[in-house]
Amino acid sequence: MGAAAEPNPRTSRSSGTLADAANAASHVGAAPVTRRNDFEAIYVDAGGDRSRVPWNRGGTAGAPDPALIDWLDRDAPTLLRAGSRVLVPGCGLGDDARELSRRGYETTAFDLSATAIAWAQELDADDAVRYSTGDLFEPPDRWLGRFDLVAECFCVQSMPPSWHEAAVAALANLLGPQGVLVSIGHDGDRPATEIQGPPWPLEAANLCEHARAAGLREVAPTARGLVGGRMRAVFVRR
Repeated sequence: MGAAAEPNPRTSRSSGTLADAANAASHVGAAPVTRRNDFEAIYVDAGGDRSRVPWNRGGTAGAPDPALIDWLDRDAPTLLRAGSRVLVPGCGLGDDARELSRRGYETTAFDLSATAIAWAQELDADDAVRYSTGDLFEPPDRWLGRFDLVAECFCVQSMPPSWHEAAVAALANLLGPQGVLVSIGHDGDRPATEIQGPPWPLEAANLCEHARAAGLREVAPTARGLVGGRMRAVFVRR
């Protein structure tokens, strides 16, 4: 789930657009998990037991996000070609990445936590090379503008609200021409002051505003009230 340690003004700029949030973003001291070491500690303390990872899905076997599965089944074939290049930021133990790879996409996945990545590589030994440690705000140059799809599930909401605009801009920078961003998170409009994340709250309207500022357009109205109280927004690079 960990994707970024701290916004970087240089890498959080969308092409042709200034992401001012990168300069304004700051760590919220009350956040129990926001930085690299915090995410790493979660996976280390789990001791190989998935049930001790707070955001684990599917019990001991693990499972991809149901809102992602629904989108892949219904909508992805009209937006993506076979073998499209896909990136999964904040991949955790790799459940979403494995599903995307199973469907024939050329999948790359990263997480802040080295322990999470090592664990994902053990679970997916035949394709361990697809996983690496990384930071959304410091991506390798070869990733910029490379991907046909970025599939983020709770990646943005793993960060404090003051980072969200910079995070969406950083995700947009990874998309190639006509690239697609699928953003899945908790659906809720409670103010950030009432919630201690992660996941941190992100209103659908704010997500769409950040995406437009990053040079993306919404493909369809944000799907809300999905399984587990999720929302799903889909954007394409203009």
